[in-house]
Amino acid sequence: MTPLPLQSEDKEAMLDSIAAQKTPKRPNLIVIVCDDLGYGDLGCYGSALNQTPVIDNLATEGMQFTSYYSAASVCSPSRA
Repeated sequence: MTPLPLQSEDKEAMLDSIAAQKTPKRPNLIVIVCDDLGYGDLGCYGSALNQTPVIDNLATEGMQFTSYYSAASVCSPSRA
């Protein structure tokens, strides 16, 4: 049996209903992997040379981590 297509009003109501449901607040996690990026190359870590306002804003609003290692002897994991 093929379902009938929804009218635009029905779609709007369904989307509003989904948006209104209470969902548990889960953390967002963003991992930025770069090749040859040094610790002091971003503004949020003290660079006066490179301007990185969007990354600086993310760092200000969230958490900053200072140690991350890719388990490889070459840079290929950051180029995948």
